[in-house]
Amino acid sequence: FFEAALIIQSNVPDEPEISISIIVEMCFPPWDPLEWSEDLGYPDLIDFNGGYDEMYVGESYSVPVTFNNNGIEPLIVEDAFIEHDYFHIDWEGIEIGVGEAFETEIIFEPEEAGEFEGVIVIFFDNPDDPVFEIIVHAVAIEPPQWGEIPEDIGEDLLRGEVAEHPIPLENVGGSTLRWNSEIEFLQGGDNLANVGPRRDDAGEQLFEFDLNHIWIGGLDWDPVNRVMWAGSFNPHWIHAYSYDGDGNVDMIFERQLNPGTVGIGYLDGIIYTNQWAQHIIYRYDTDGNAIGNVESGCELIADFCTSKDRDWLFALNGLTKNIHIYDVRDDYREIGIIRNNLLLNQLQGEDFRSLCWVDDNRDGQLWVGTADRACQFFIDEELHPEFIGSFPTDSNSPWMAIGHDGENIWRSHAENSAGISVYDDGYNELGWLTYEPVAGEIEPGDETELTIIIDTRHLSFNGDYIADLILRSNVPQEPEIAIGIELTLFIPFWFVAEWSEEFGFPDVVDFDGYQETFVGSSYQVPINFQNLGGDVFTIESIECDNENFRIGIEEFELEPQEHLYTQIIFEPLEPGEYNGLILIETDDPDLDIIEIPVHASALDPLNPEHFNDFAETESSHQITITNLELEDERVPSRWEIGLFTPDDITAGGHVWYQWGRLIIDAYGDDANTEEIDGFIDGDYIRIRAWDFETGREYSARPTITDGGLFWDQDGETTLSLDVADDLFGFFIHEDWNLMSINIYPDERYYRENEDRGGPDVEIMMHAAMPDLDEHPILMKDEDGRFWASAWAMCLLPFWDLNEGYMMKFGRDVELFWHGELIPPDTEIPIEEGWNYLTYLPTYQLPCTAPDFYAFDSIIEELEIVKDPNGYFYVPQFEFSNMPPLQAGNAYQIKMSEEVVFTYPPEPEEEALAFIGHAQQYLFYYDRVEVTGSNMSLLLRGEVLQPGSEIGVYSNSGILVGSSTITTNGVCGLAVWGDDPTTEELEGSSDNESLEVKMWNSVDNTEIYLIVQSGNPVYQTDDFTVSNVSQKPETPQEFFLSEPFPNPFNNVVKLTYQLPEAASVSIEVFDTSGRLVSTLVNGNIPAGYHVVSWDGRGVSSGVYLLQVDVMGNCSTRKVTLVR
Repeated sequence: FFEAALIIQSNVPDEPEISISIIVEMCFPPWDPLEWSEDLGYPDLIDFNGGYDEMYVGESYSVPVTFNNNGIEPLIVEDAFIEHDYFHIDWEGIEIGVGEAFETEIIFEPEEAGEFEGVIVIFFDNPDDPVFEIIVHAVAIEPPQWGEIPEDIGEDLLRGEVAEHPIPLENVGGSTLRWNSEIEFLQGGDNLANVGPRRDDAGEQLFEFDLNHIWIGGLDWDPVNRVMWAGSFNPHWIHAYSYDGDGNVDMIFERQLNPGTVGIGYLDGIIYTNQWAQHIIYRYDTDGNAIGNVESGCELIADFCTSKDRDWLFALNGLTKNIHIYDVRDDYREIGIIRNNLLLNQLQGEDFRSLCWVDDNRDGQLWVGTADRACQFFIDEELHPEFIGSFPTDSNSPWMAIGHDGENIWRSHAENSAGISVYDDGYNELGWLTYEPVAGEIEPGDETELTIIIDTRHLSFNGDYIADLILRSNVPQEPEIAIGIELTLFIPFWFVAEWSEEFGFPDVVDFDGYQETFVGSSYQVPINFQNLGGDVFTIESIECDNENFRIGIEEFELEPQEHLYTQIIFEPLEPGEYNGLILIETDDPDLDIIEIPVHASALDPLNPEHFNDFAETESSHQITITNLELEDERVPSRWEIGLFTPDDITAGGHVWYQWGRLIIDAYGDDANTEEIDGFIDGDYIRIRAWDFETGREYSARPTITDGGLFWDQDGETTLSLDVADDLFGFFIHEDWNLMSINIYPDERYYRENEDRGGPDVEIMMHAAMPDLDEHPILMKDEDGRFWASAWAMCLLPFWDLNEGYMMKFGRDVELFWHGELIPPDTEIPIEEGWNYLTYLPTYQLPCTAPDFYAFDSIIEELEIVKDPNGYFYVPQFEFSNMPPLQAGNAYQIKMSEEVVFTYPPEPEEEALAFIGHAQQYLFYYDRVEVTGSNMSLLLRGEVLQPGSEIGVYSNSGILVGSSTITTNGVCGLAVWGDDPTTEELEGSSDNESLEVKMWNSVDNTEIYLIVQSGNPVYQTDDFTVSNVSQKPETPQEFFLSEPFPNPFNNVVKLTYQLPEAASVSIEVFDTSGRLVSTLVNGNIPAGYHVVSWDGRGVSSGVYLLQVDVMGNCSTRKVTLVR
């Protein structure tokens, strides 16, 4: 007891002091310094048999005990002993602090069988209770012990033989022997990973049950704990289930770990999951604790799977369908990609969004889930997939998960269902080795017989089959024994041909597996030839008795366990039903001829109604299209595909057939016609698709598997196409372009936390051109700001959607971006002076006389407008040679004042009839390449006749403008300036005079034109009107031009004309008066003459050209610059 008084003093008269008594009674817990488990007899005794079912002589056992100090002073164990030789402790000198505990153990090591009891005596430093005693008890028995068991069993057998091996299991110990077993398969035949599987029962539905959540998008297996992990998308759950292999599951985990879960992977205690539309891989332990994320190069991850043997993590890109592979042991380094086109081509374009990897399926490790099938691929060391086979599943979407529990395939049903179906994967894991019994008990002195059965009747491959039979028991010295079992199997001849069940396997190769087949198209059924025997198998010939069928190979040899994939091809020439036999001649003495029936039906081809305005010329480039997808789904038959030249001329088209491979001819230009009506060598092939149901036209994004997209006579290209409601293509020519886009680009092209005036230029271009580093771009706006990708310099703050851009590319290319169309009637502000005007409509607009429809609303303020090829419209002269305005182009427009412009609606059908602007050949003059700057020249005069051609030359003699005359007495053309980004001189320089010539198409002669008014001198963006007439054969007067170019680098030219023959002297002097060179000295006939001086042999500086004609002297000064 503790007692005290609290005294309170105050100014209260009646109670100036108050006393409060305080009493505290201290109570200590009972003296209990040692604790152990109640299972071991606490608090009465320590009984080892409460912790062990059986304890064997010769073994060591221990139980934990705890010292507790509940007092107010440290507790010291001064001494402790036990009164028995088989029990052991070592507790002397233990000190336990106040409120602390100390854990230790008691050890029992029996040397004989029997019941044993002792007393533990403990001496403490507690003066009130210095000694503590407790009884310890244990019973020991003699252990069980195996008799003699063989270490290994071996058999050499032929296919079809069965061998049995009885093995006696004897217990020579002193207590009951309890055992169980399992088989570990180590090897399954030579070259197993290179051979397709035998598909006896693949796809048989074994079980069906529900998990606890719907919309299951990912499944992956934990083989150690026999747990299936699942990911659900809506709502977002990660859940896991223990599985007994017999259709029974028990949920052991359920957490909402991150939003947007779709796929899931499991490897070595780590759960991998995703957040839809993200590239981040989220990692959790099996308790749901986050353990860090991984940044991947795989955008829009749809599902995961894992290789337990190789420690690989696979991530499926839901957008591209590429499968990215990461090495978990190497800090998630990406080590390869299984390419989408190689998978989709073999799936006949079926979409897939789920996958799993089965290491034990060495002949087909990868499984993917399409909308209603499970499909298997063998993946070789170069990551090339080969289709093995498939079977139907009760799923309704490619998003539904596919998994494997070590024996069978799992597949989820639907987005609104929690259902799972389990299917036989076609592999008999215990096919060649079985045994019985699998577990049991053997009393001391008894034995039982274990029978091992080796059965070769269902084996498919020669070679060595190796397994271990593992016996696990309660024998302390040998808790696990392995019996090695080895089978050597030999099959002399065994040839197998396999194809998909949907095409009639195994009875007939039936092309009716396609929904429709059409005349003029090519259809393929993959077939796998396998030599499952032990000798070389020779195919001496393969042929078909019906010419509409053919096979992709002739004779070949197959080594043992080798296989060969090829195709049976159906290419019908006429509609009707076809039957035939594939005849395979072999060297098998028992099977010299193999017959495979084939069947097909063909319909008349469908003619295109949308992409049908093209000329079928004699030259073509063949385009084979293996797949056409809209939003990742193969489109139905009767869509159309059109092929277009860089100048938007339709040059091929065909109706799409949903099944099979579509072959379209990209027709070349007919050189015998005036108009360009097809491709020219090197032209980029643009592709569009048309939906016959909605009438919408799509830009089709190609994925090339063979060849290229540049036209070549007799060339061949194989590709697949995808289109989407939000995917738009914009074609860009090699060299200079004036382009714009008519979409609001998707959010993915914007930078965060920056000016949101428009998408980011660099993000846009890198997204559209992954190989941008190999093909630099120069891009500039109307104010001269630019982006030069080669120098990583960007002065463009964003992509202004109200403007166009001048761009220079190193090749033809089509750029694809996701976005939403800008309404064509959106208001566009146009400033006074020159602008790059964007083009918003998806339809074409005419800009021809008499109403110049496209710009009618701003005709009063419009001075001139030019297209990317230099064609122009000038309202003042009511002249236009511009083709219809079209999407993808921008237009250079000059305004007298600022306006707000809106494009007009699409013209009526009557107006559309006048839109055509056929591109025409230049027969005499070359077509001048676009250089990025030009001036507009309008020529007028009676000499200008339709069909003739105009050529404009610079002082350097370079052709800088050319055009065909299409209207009597008038011709407009662009004169191109020099390209400052190149070393060569391609065009005119500012203030350089121009010479105009005309090729007369009537008499095939070239004449010079005299400019009677409006002398053309090159100025960038200038507009000049010149009246011209034919230059007479003999000049009327003497004329001497200015030297050109001046200054010059190597060669300078001078032109002069003589009305009559005369004595002419032209000499070059330096500034000191020294004669440098004599260029002309003698009698020169009347006419037009050009003289050149090559200054490469003299130094830089100023020189004088002195011209003396009949005593009349003129001097011109020139400057040579190195």
